[in-house]
Amino acid sequence: MSSYADLGNTTSMRWLPDPRVAPHAQAIEERVGNFAAHIRPATFSEFLDPLMVRLFADCLRDAGAHEGVVWLADKEQKFLLCAYNQGPHSDRLNNLKVPVDTGLSGMILATQQPFCENNLSQNRAGASTLEERLGVIMCSRVLVPFFIAGKMRGVLAAYQFKDTLGCPEPGGFTPEAVEELNLLSRLMGRLLDHKLLCAAIGLEED
Repeated sequence: MSSYADLGNTTSMRWLPDPRVAPHAQAIEERVGNFAAHIRPATFSEFLDPLMVRLFADCLRDAGAHEGVVWLADKEQKFLLCAYNQGPHSDRLNNLKVPVDTGLSGMILATQQPFCENNLSQNRAGASTLEERLGVIMCSRVLVPFFIAGKMRGVLAAYQFKDTLGCPEPGGFTPEAVEELNLLSRLMGRLLDHKLLCAAIGLEED
């Protein structure tokens, strides 16, 4: 049977539960979940630190996105609201509500799978609500599920756009860009989980 002393004598790193902590695991998990449930779109940015902000910006740049948005569900789970975004139109999404049971966002929430769509400007049926709010022509978009404390809380989205229909078309999102944005969503969620865990057990963050 393995013991704590074995950790220093193996070629693979193995973490064994501390018998002093293990009995409290369920209570800690419940407390983290309760904390996560109280993260609202209006307060989400308060939980972000400089590392998360830098990570968000770097991944958007690497993916070739013009705008990035974290959409979080409201308390009633009826609408997605802009909780955080970076881009040239970051001040235009305040108070915009997207119904969770319709459109592409609703599909992402239902399937919990990433989705990418390019060449949107070439098959237009009319301006979307998001386009009207931003004052641009949407060209490409990626939406990936966003989890906090093991539960899907919303969607992380990235967009490419142009000012008018006559402007050159952006290059679109590649499969590698979709994977990077999906990774960004997972990393942001895990960093938030760490913050909530530290708060739940009274541990100071580094």
